[in-house]
Amino acid sequence: MSGVLQRRLGGTGVEYTARVSESRLALVHFTVTAEPDAPGFGEVDVAALQVELTEAVRTWEDRLLSQPDAADVAPLLPGVPEAYKAVVEPQHALADLHRIAALTGPGAFDVRLYQSATAPAALERRFTLYLAGAPATLTAVLPLLQQLGVDVLDERPSEFVRPDGLRCWLYDFGLRVDAGTTAAIAERSDDAIESGFCRAFSAAWRGDAESDGFSALVLRAGLPWREVAVLRAYAQYARQVGSLYGPQYMADTLLAYPAVARALLALFRARFDPEVPARAEAEDAALAAVRELIDAVTGLDADRILRGYLAMITATLRTNWFRNRPFLSFKLDPAQVPGMPAPRPRFEIFVYSPRV
Repeated sequence: MSGVLQRRLGGTGVEYTARVSESRLALVHFTVTAEPDAPGFGEVDVAALQVELTEAVRTWEDRLLSQPDAADVAPLLPGVPEAYKAVVEPQHALADLHRIAALTGPGAFDVRLYQSATAPAALERRFTLYLAGAPATLTAVLPLLQQLGVDVLDERPSEFVRPDGLRCWLYDFGLRVDAGTTAAIAERSDDAIESGFCRAFSAAWRGDAESDGFSALVLRAGLPWREVAVLRAYAQYARQVGSLYGPQYMADTLLAYPAVARALLALFRARFDPEVPARAEAEDAALAAVRELIDAVTGLDADRILRGYLAMITATLRTNWFRNRPFLSFKLDPAQVPGMPAPRPRFEIFVYSPRV
């Protein structure tokens, strides 16, 4: 309060006396020392000053409970650590507490990607991981974030204890994306970016998806993590049949040409999505689009890798991808797969799973 009065009234110093009685109220008398030309000797907006003084005496809990929908998280306030209150504004903490309250039990987790008010609009964001029952190590979390194509700038951990005794951990990370990814996501909405990134991290955290160089296609190409798994599976198949290029090199090529990656998935969908009407026309259009993009690619290795993807997709006869199984299978015609060693079988079924 003394700081507010000194700043608003232009004072050079503040003295105060307090009177406390048996009443629930206390009386504090402030004396502000100021120069003769200080703002306090002119017109003072008493109402605005009163608002500032009221805000100054409110606690962190008071400010949080004044937010809409705060009543549901009021029971959690005794378990909020002081270190967390010191760095997180109440309006932001409300979202954190709602997510912590929603954790169902040990092993449950939630994630959140958001734009920090103090960070550059496109370059930096913050990512929060909420865990129940047991903490996480940086060794477990950082590789998943880095493979998604972001640099981790800082980390703020906090431990909460819920009224039911469940211990929960919150890890808040500062993230930065590179210039290429920043340009790639510029046309996407914040909701689309958050949804794709959080679903991809959650899949990797559960073990439903591998974490490798292909993961960065979620941000760079705007692909859902399950579509990225298709490209990863084809890379594993190409390696199995003797490709000269490793999966990481193939992932780097797709990252360099994200439009081709999207076009390859569009062709995959046109060929196999059971809901596609006029399949022949859709397939012809998708095939022409991906060929046009590959024709514009510079670099012999990139051309070979991307045309290899095109050949493997056109050689695929059937897939279970649209049935949302935990594993992915392709039925292929090996005669159409470039580089397939002899003897070539009539048909081949390739099965991919992140757990194998």
